[in-house]
Amino acid sequence: MSLATAGIEEGRSLPVRTSGLVASPNPFNASTTVRCVSPLGSPAGFRLYDAAGNLVRTFAPGGSAVLSGAGLRPGIYLLRADGASTRLVKVDN
Repeated sequence: MSLATAGIEEGRSLPVRTSGLVASPNPFNASTTVRCVSPLGSPAGFRLYDAAGNLVRTFAPGGSAVLSGAGLRPGIYLLRADGASTRLVKVDN
């Protein structure tokens, strides 16, 4: 047993808590459902930005929301949440 693996049992893994944003379907036309989980496991709010970095919409904390494509031009948008990574969303109108 090497010093680097001392105390680690094979076949066992530590639980992993994931965080981030999931938009499904992506790309979308009419609407997509966005789910957001913060690193602490609690719902987080998120914001939608256009490709130029302009804030388009803000969503309150709640875990998930339906993002309507109404009023959005076709293109790539960025979703950003508190404590979560950025996710690209493509709108096909």
